[in-house]
Amino acid sequence: MRAKLRSGRNAVLIVAGIIGGAALTVPVAVAEPAPSVRAKLTPKLQKLLKTEMTQIAVSASKIARAIATGDHGIVAQEATDIANGFILKRSLTDQDKKDLKRAAPAAFLKLDATFHQTAGQLAQAAVKKDSELETFYLSKMLGYCVSCHATYASDKFVGFIK
Repeated sequence: MRAKLRSGRNAVLIVAGIIGGAALTVPVAVAEPAPSVRAKLTPKLQKLLKTEMTQIAVSASKIARAIATGDHGIVAQEATDIANGFILKRSLTDQDKKDLKRAAPAAFLKLDATFHQTAGQLAQAAVKKDSELETFYLSKMLGYCVSCHATYASDKFVGFIK
């Protein structure tokens, strides 16, 4: 049991080191906080977005661990799932898309599209079994998370308030 705990703790430290080290190489652009997008979303869109963010967080954790262990297949699969938009992209009706465009500024939508595009680049790096590039794109993705949350959800993520 202790060996299992120790190996799990070591995996967490490895993942933290990878993400921390990679974060030093990718600048994060954080704009001044904008009005919360979440408050303008319909209840359905709020629920879909929350579900999507939760799944992205789970996948990002799996990706970090897979990079640390050289499991390119997991990196490719999880990054592809993120690139394809998990739930939100597949669950939106035409009305939901209109509601989202009405609630979210164009810069938010562009940041979201760039995030998903970067996940696709991460998947391609995994197919090439390029661990260094995988680490770079994971860090870049996390930087977009920080930028988006600091700019459009600082009411929820209060650690970003200046």
